[in-house]
Amino acid sequence: MSLQLNSNYPGVTQNHNGSDTVKNGVSIGNNSLLSAQLKATSYLYEYHRKKQAQLKKRLEWLSQQLGEDFLTPEKPKMSIPKQTSERIREKLMEFEHQKNFLSPDISLQQLAKSFGTNYNYLSKVVNKEKGMNFSNYINQLRVEHIHYELANNILYRKYTVKAIGQEIGFKSTESFSKAFFKNFGLYPSEYLRQLRSA
Repeated sequence: MSLQLNSNYPGVTQNHNGSDTVKNGVSIGNNSLLSAQLKATSYLYEYHRKKQAQLKKRLEWLSQQLGEDFLTPEKPKMSIPKQTSERIREKLMEFEHQKNFLSPDISLQQLAKSFGTNYNYLSKVVNKEKGMNFSNYINQLRVEHIHYELANNILYRKYTVKAIGQEIGFKSTESFSKAFFKNFGLYPSEYLRQLRSA
């Protein structure tokens, strides 16, 4: 049974073959095809949107598993003049000897400026010589220093973990505790307990 539109209805005309047509030229029979196409387009859009969300989650998970540099494109290697590299190494030795790493305001850019070099060169030398990035290098120097001080200076043992962290340049207790644990396999609070009970 087919539904026929009244050709007297405004906007509908009758073709030579007798089928009703809307004035803009689209056959009423084609409406179901158009509707199917719209549904298919809507389905494909929704499918694509869900796939994108899944891919984004997978990418975030991979990035967490492989480290924060996973998504960073590899930069072309920069060669450092030998004389510059040697000068930076000497400056780093002096920096360590003077315990300037205890400053809470130390940064790669600031240190490079004080060395009279650029931060890319300094970063490369630290990576090559110390086998770690600048942030880990500074944190390691700080926790090694306080590990020694706590073992040899009873006065430090009276401090809180927060005060000790601030004393050696950490801006938060959490970052101090994490860095200490990373280097020694126990938290500073545990190390303090061991020293106090000995």
